[in-house]
Formats: sequence, C-alpha cells, structure tokens
Amino acid sequence: MMYRQTLPPTMIAQGHEASNPNMRLVAPRPVYYNNTAHLGRANQPPPPPPPPPPAMAPLSKTYILDEEQDQESVDSPSRKKTYSTLTLSQLDPGEIERFTTPHMSRTEIEGVIGFRPKNLDMYRRAFVHKSILRILRLLPRENVPGYMFESNERLEFVGDAVLSNITAFYLYNKFPNRDEGFLTKTRSKLVDTKALSTYARKKDLGKHMLMSRHLIQMNGKDRDKMLENVMEALIGAIYIDLGLDHATRFVHGLFDKLTNWDAVLKDTNYKDQILRWCQTRGMELPIYEITKMDGPPHDRTFEMKVVVGGQTLGIGSGKKKTDAEQKAAQQGINALKRDSGDQDLGSSIESLESTDYSPDESTYGHESYGQPSGWS
Repeated sequence: MMYRQTLPPTMIAQGHEASNPNMRLVAPRPVYYNNTAHLGRANQPPPPPPPPPPAMAPLSKTYILDEEQDQESVDSPSRKKTYSTLTLSQLDPGEIERFTTPHMSRTEIEGVIGFRPKNLDMYRRAFVHKSILRILRLLPRENVPGYMFESNERLEFVGDAVLSNITAFYLYNKFPNRDEGFLTKTRSKLVDTKALSTYARKKDLGKHMLMSRHLIQMNGKDRDKMLENVMEALIGAIYIDLGLDHATRFVHGLFDKLTNWDAVLKDTNYKDQILRWCQTRGMELPIYEITKMDGPPHDRTFEMKVVVGGQTLGIGSGKKKTDAEQKAAQQGINALKRDSGDQDLGSSIESLESTDYSPDESTYGHESYGQPSGWS
C-alpha cells in the first residue's frame, strides 16, 4: 500500500525567492513512502546475531615454512603445496652456524669465476635460494651475514639478460653466413635449462648453494632448474661487480671449453621433424596424448605417445611432458623414415653447410670477445 504526499510549492522555492524574485514556482512534486515493509513480518522473530569471530592464536616465534616443490617435475593443476612448522628449537647448532657465517671464501669464489672479484657478498648472494629467508627470521639479525637476506632472484634476472646478449654477439661472429633462424635456435640450445645446468655441474656450483634443509633432502642442489638459476645469477653478479668485459670472458669460457658443439648443432627437435614430415606429405598432423603418470607430485614421470592418422608411432617418458613428447616423436619419425626408406629428415644441421664449428681462438680469444667495437 503506497501513500502519496504532496509538498507545497512554497517549500520547493523556500530560501530562494528573496535572492531571485523572478524565480518560477514549479508544480507540486509527489513524494511516495513505502509503509508496507513491516507487513508479513510482525510474527517473525528477529534474525539471530552473527557468530563471534574465532579467537586468535597466541603469537609465538613459530613460522610456517613453505617447502617449495620442483616446478619442472610437477605439471598438474591439482598440485598442492605442503607446509611444515619450524621453530628455533628445531634448528641444531650446525644449522644455526650455517646461517651465521659466510658460506663461501674468496678462494672458492675465485675458483668458480676464474678471476679476482671486488664485492664478495655479491657472488655469495648468487647462491642464496629463497627457501632460507623464513628460517633467517628465527635468528638474531645481527648474527646473520647481510647478503643472506636477499635471494639470488634479482641477480638471476640481470644474468639472464646479459647472457642472452653475450650469446647473440658470440654466434653472430662465429657463424657469419647463417641466417637469423639458425642463430636463434642455436642460442636457445646454448642457454636453455639443460645447457646451463650442465655448465653448473661441470663447475660444481651445486655444493655452494645455500637452501633449506628440506630442499637439500629433496636433492635440490642437483635439480636442473636450481642449477640454471644459480648460473644466471652468477653471470649477473660478475656483470654488476666487474662489468661486461669480465662477464663476457666467463660466458665465452663456458662456450669454448664446456660446450659439446656436435650435440648443439645436431637437429634434435624431433617434434618439429615429424610435423614437417606430415605437412610435406599431406598426412594428418601428429597428436600427443598422455598415457601414464608415475611417482609423487614432486618427482613425477610422464609417459606420452604420438599418434598420426589414428596410429601410435612412438612412446616416450620423461620428468617433463615436453621431454616425453620429444622421445615419442623421435620414435615416431624413425618409424616413418624406416617405413618409407627416406633418411633425409634425420640429417643434422652440420650437413647444411661445411663449416668448421670449432672455436676460433684468433676471433674468440679473451682480447676481443667477439663484440662490436664501441661495446665497453
């Protein structure tokens, strides 16, 4: 039920006639009030009050430690992180000492990079994993070396960019007759996770990594992704501390002394090979399907199969889906070539050009570093 009330014109113009005698009075404007809101509720009890908030737990020097899982071996949307409670009383004296003294000496740093550094803490930070940052909150700040309070992620960011540029100029000078596509593919092989983790293992960087005890027990010091991050952070530390010249010397040393160029220059992208095979022959494009997953979330193994025209041509397994797909594609392209007797697509990149790919010391010695003039 609605009741209508009309405001008189004098109320509408009140307070304005004195200042504006020519003001027109507008027509009465109806105002409606809803007086039926109470109907149907008279016999209903009032709503119950909201429940009180839960009581806060007493504060104590206890921290929740996020135990990071291996991202490269876990590829499942249902993956859940695991948590554990860490207190100061759980740290043994050896663990406390590990975070209260510098974990690398000058001699060890010089042995890794090959020349004398300026800022030692810059290089030590390159080996600090973020998993220790919560542990450090349990310790008196004045007893912990300052470099430990920041992980190596910022140095890794810098090192990734520096490494990409150095590699680009290295390949530009090393292969003057090759096109952009070849240079791009070769650079990706030189700086991918597999290559950088291989360099890190050959230089034994894992033993200097500073991480939580949990990750150490999960073999974190030998994970490809962890080693890749440390290598990039180390390059970033060299660049910030000593400049581009020394960073270039370090990277060129990796390429000239630790790189298997036969493996780098070989066409191992079997997924691309089988795709081109099917396209040039008008066949259905390959489809990859997962057939099996084994192991816990932090250490999972995937099995994939490649299907062309409804027929399974190959099956492969690996810690990552992409690795399993490549192995399946390798079996598949070998099966197609075997059935047709065509071996052309299996040729390596070296056969495309008879160039000597061994490092040229006259061009890539530590005096020029393969850089354009003006780079300093």
